[in-house]
Amino acid sequence: MLAMKFTLKLEYFTLAADISVGNEIIVLLGPSGCGKTSILRSIAGLMRPDEGFIRLNERTLYSSLDSTDLKPRARNIGLVFQDYALFPHMTVEQNVRYGPANCPSQAGRAVETGEIFEMLKISQLKRRYPKQLSGGEKQRVALARTLIMRPELLLLDEPLSALDTDTRVELQSELKELQRHWDIPFILVTHDREEAERLGDSSAEVRVDRRLHEFKHIKTI
Repeated sequence: MLAMKFTLKLEYFTLAADISVGNEIIVLLGPSGCGKTSILRSIAGLMRPDEGFIRLNERTLYSSLDSTDLKPRARNIGLVFQDYALFPHMTVEQNVRYGPANCPSQAGRAVETGEIFEMLKISQLKRRYPKQLSGGEKQRVALARTLIMRPELLLLDEPLSALDTDTRVELQSELKELQRHWDIPFILVTHDREEAERLGDSSAEVRVDRRLHEFKHIKTI
């Protein structure tokens, strides 16, 4: 369970978020530049809100009341970007194993490598390099690299926007299956309402009022 209520002053407006997420897929909807990615970055610990709180499964990640602000690595949150963020000099297997290999203190909770490769349908890609992969294959590898560390929450920043229509539809179905398997909250950013309706169990849409951009958990899809 993720609960957050915070404000963050950005260059041109103040961002306000009031959202609670259970073990479901919630979609953040709104046009480019309205603050969707800033919400994800605040949850992940890459940006610091000005006031409010963010709590995940009984843990306080951020609170302005007592100055709590956990480092990103301590939050146990997975983040998948639109551009995949794979290491070009590493094979697929090396990319996926990067987390357990470089975070010894957290490696004990990692998923068995064979299980994650089978689940994401990338076993045949182990020895390939990112430049040898299609867009859909890169996104599966990025998901595997994130999920292998058993995050308590998965943040997805427009993960399918660069893919062709057929691959997008296929991965939308796979994301829903992954969420059911992991049984953790997924927060997905998109500006595509059709994608939101296919993927989301619920949504939070932006409301723009002059210099305030407000996101509230407003409806079930």
